[in-house]
Amino acid sequence: MLSLEYLDYPLGNHGVLFKQTRGLAKQQRARCLSFGALVSAFTMIPVLNFIVMPVAVAGATDLYVNSMSHTNNIS
Repeated sequence: MLSLEYLDYPLGNHGVLFKQTRGLAKQQRARCLSFGALVSAFTMIPVLNFIVMPVAVAGATDLYVNSMSHTNNIS
């Protein structure tokens, strides 16, 4: 769930709807699940969770730019 939440920021900036976001996440299932699991694990650490939120947005943007945008022709 956190993967979809944080992927919504870069994909929303490009006009991608939530249904399409889910489809992109299904295509990159292993990456999205591991990203979401890491974000979830780091948000459970009390002081670190303040730093994890902006880093997760940057990480989701990187995930989109480097692995999703080139293979799916979304600009």
